[in-house]
Amino acid sequence: MNKYTFAFFLLLLTTLTQAHVVLLDPAAAAGSSYRAALRVGHGCGAEATTALQVQIPEGFNAAQPMPKPGWTLSTQSGPLAQPYSLHGKTYAEGVKVITWTANGSNNALPSAYYDEFVFRGNTPKRP
Repeated sequence: MNKYTFAFFLLLLTTLTQAHVVLLDPAAAAGSSYRAALRVGHGCGAEATTALQVQIPEGFNAAQPMPKPGWTLSTQSGPLAQPYSLHGKTYAEGVKVITWTANGSNNALPSAYYDEFVFRGNTPKRP
């Protein structure tokens, strides 16, 4: 089975520091649906994580983020280098960036705790 290894670009915004994040399953079959779970294991020092941003790589299509209570979810879409077809419809634009932002300091992720941020989409047909 051909595998596609993910290289999502993660930008973690804390109050002047960056948290530790891992992709729970960094590989998936080519041409398949994939659920990406990003685990924020801890912040740096005592700083809480207040936002997480993911840049979606070209070829990963139909990206859909999962909302988190207490966090504002936003996406940025744009033109795709290669249009794709899904369920009989062709798409020339898609999600390029997903951002979760804590709704105030009471919803930020303290460094002493971990959490997961999830999105899904389709891997490229060729690895």
